[in-house]
Amino acid sequence: MDENKQENKGCLTEVAVFVILIALGLFFLSRYMKGLATSMSSEEQFLTNRLESLPVIETDDEISKAISGEPKNYLVKNYVFKNSPTIKDTVLNVLNGNYLCVDILEETLTYYRKKVIEPGATPYYSLWREKPYCQISAPLCFNSGVEILKPDSLVFMFSFLRRSKRIFESELNPEKKENFSIDSRYYPERSVKNSDPEKAVQDIFKTFGDNLEELAKRFGDNGIEFDKRYNLTYMTKDDEATFAVRLGNGKADFNVFDSKNIVIVGGDSITGGSQESLYGKIWAIMANVFMVLSVIIALGAIIYLAILLSQR
Repeated sequence: MDENKQENKGCLTEVAVFVILIALGLFFLSRYMKGLATSMSSEEQFLTNRLESLPVIETDDEISKAISGEPKNYLVKNYVFKNSPTIKDTVLNVLNGNYLCVDILEETLTYYRKKVIEPGATPYYSLWREKPYCQISAPLCFNSGVEILKPDSLVFMFSFLRRSKRIFESELNPEKKENFSIDSRYYPERSVKNSDPEKAVQDIFKTFGDNLEELAKRFGDNGIEFDKRYNLTYMTKDDEATFAVRLGNGKADFNVFDSKNIVIVGGDSITGGSQESLYGKIWAIMANVFMVLSVIIALGAIIYLAILLSQR
């Protein structure tokens, strides 16, 4: 009987040690995911750190005093440009409103060859590859009337959530409605009204035809481009903005940093301005979850193992 107990005790000890090893695996996995998340959102973190190093001002009175004083860099938070002029969408002529900024991303449907092909499966996969296309913006003025000079390095930053915001038909020019999809994408070369998604997939393969293999070799790692669409995001007079600005001697200038200067639209923090940075934040959350989970599992297993070893 004692031998059976001893054997059971040995098995439970092995299980506890195995659980500890699993916890260690989760810990190192969380460290890896944390590093991956940091690399994916490193630029946004760098820009955030630069902004947070500046003294903060928020009201029109504070801004007016700073403009009258000696030149100095400031961080203006959650500011609403009530008296700035506006612009129209003169690039694609899709939107019909008046805006402070219109941001356009170009998305290209691209097919790639899979590195590992399972039997019976298609040897290709697709994704919409995005890149900046154009930003147009109105002259920005403080509510006192002082215009802020804009350098070429100025970029308006919109969150990924904001880029996914629904644009309704009432916001579109009538002649562009047939080319605008329910997911707020503009397709310049084709109508999307009453389109059949299954037929669209069939059309893709008809376009590539029997020479898909040869085309894949020719395009290589760059893939095969099939279709283009555009994601439009805008800033209105009602939107809050956060930005660095140089004020003093009666002037205002966005040119604070030698490299990229930004206007954060819709709040006071950079929250996933691109797919990559959004994925980075998701990885960071998952890394923290795995880190906590590994500690809980390890502590539980160590305590259980200590109890087993203490029993005679």
